Amino acid sequence: MDTSRKLVYEDRMSLNAFDIKKPGTINKLIFEKWMLARKEIDPFDAKHQAKYLKSFNDAYYICSLALMLPKGKNLLPDRQENIVSIPSVVFPLVHLYLSKLPYINNGIQNYLTQLSTAFENRPEWKRNHEELIEAVKEYQEAIDPKEFTQRELTKKILSSINWEKLSKRFKKKDIECVVRSFARKREDWHLMCEAIKAAAQQYDYDYGFEDYEQAVCDEDGCYMQTIKVPKPLYDSFGEEYLEPLKRDGVYQFCDDLMEKYDELSLEFYAEQDATSPEPTTSHESLPVTGDAEINYDIFIHSSEYVKEKVKEALIVAVGENALTGISKMRNVDLALLQLALFDSEYVCNEEEHTDFLKQLIAWKLLPKITETEIIKIANRMSQKRYSIRTKLKASIPRHLSQWSEEQKKKCRKDYVKLSDIKAVLDKE
Repeated sequence: MDTSRKLVYEDRMSLNAFDIKKPGTINKLIFEKWMLARKEIDPFDAKHQAKYLKSFNDAYYICSLALMLPKGKNLLPDRQENIVSIPSVVFPLVHLYLSKLPYINNGIQNYLTQLSTAFENRPEWKRNHEELIEAVKEYQEAIDPKEFTQRELTKKILSSINWEKLSKRFKKKDIECVVRSFARKREDWHLMCEAIKAAAQQYDYDYGFEDYEQAVCDEDGCYMQTIKVPKPLYDSFGEEYLEPLKRDGVYQFCDDLMEKYDELSLEFYAEQDATSPEPTTSHESLPVTGDAEINYDIFIHSSEYVKEKVKEALIVAVGENALTGISKMRNVDLALLQLALFDSEYVCNEEEHTDFLKQLIAWKLLPKITETEIIKIANRMSQKRYSIRTKLKASIPRHLSQWSEEQKKKCRKDYVKLSDIKAVLDKE
């Protein structure tokens, strides 16, 4: 799902909102002479009208992104195919709309050239584009850029955004990138900083509780019930445990960022040297792995002591080959390692396998691998973790000491491995 879409474009709720019935409009020509003839949308499909509407909305969204970029900057086509429903219909529309703007800057012109290249490699897209051009050949007017103006941002909209995901769990550099990318007015900038800070505060509140399973019985029989219980105030190292984002300075960072509109907004940036760093509005870009200074916020503490303990546990989990060949490791062992680290309160999440792997690579405890390989391994770790849960027919208890004998028996091999890893972690 494209988390940032609601910050850019408000989907229209009907086809009539695109003036498909209004004489003399380009969308009337598109709908009647082209859209209705697309093979990708079967007229006998009960959802065919919704697919027409989604295609228009997707095309307008991509065009809105294009006009939000600083002058001369490019969209990134490879990051957009998965955020629209029917690419072979949407991108010919995008090409048409952008090519009919009264002014086309260098960035949009480069993007149009890239789309034309893509059409050559995809026969269906090319045929659709050629038929689209033929369908609207009588329309000679330019398209008003206001058609693709960013939506108005309100407190209600901003409060509905998943800021944790969009800022990669409230990393400061990503918070700044998000605000710079989507706040075009001073008021929006302030509202967005406030919304992110409020989301961080909610994250800290939720962080103070954890799920605990207990057996309860009533007239229908016995079953496991999940309740929320407060977490301890301090971790096993005696360090304060609660409100991790506040302690990391995220609240203050949002307050400080709120006052930097004149310094950091893209209106200011667009006038600067083109080689300066810039945010991207078209995709939540992934960080580069292998930098020892990177902190992916998966470990509660990232000290040298923790790093050494993790190294010892890694060797116990996967063997001496841990530091030289990730291909020799079993994904189940990596999943068990993360579970043991979670149980011993070294990591804050047992499910974020991607950040977990990236942190091990950043610490040079695993060899560098590509982003694709990281995602592939993380997906397999997730499957292994799910497999363990399935064996237990319940969530893995928060602490190994809470495992029943029956649970241990069902998952004997994994339990033994977890115990071995945890013994290393808990050893002073």
